[in-house]
Amino acid sequence: MTDNEVKRLQQYLNLKGYIVSVKGLGSVNNESTYFGNATKQALIKYQKTHNILPSSGLFGPITRKAMNEGR
Repeated sequence: MTDNEVKRLQQYLNLKGYIVSVKGLGSVNNESTYFGNATKQALIKYQKTHNILPSSGLFGPITRKAMNEGR
């Protein structure tokens, strides 16, 4: 999946310390519009930290709400 929302998600995850990639696409200041395995794994880490179940790496309403609340 590619979308500008993915870029914003990657930026958020990187900012909060759930690093998508340490270099190249997805890294800090090099976020991309591609939702691949690296983004999914970073999102799973975020979900596990915030007890979001299931921690599946899908960006659904529960995860979106947690992020909007600044968690």
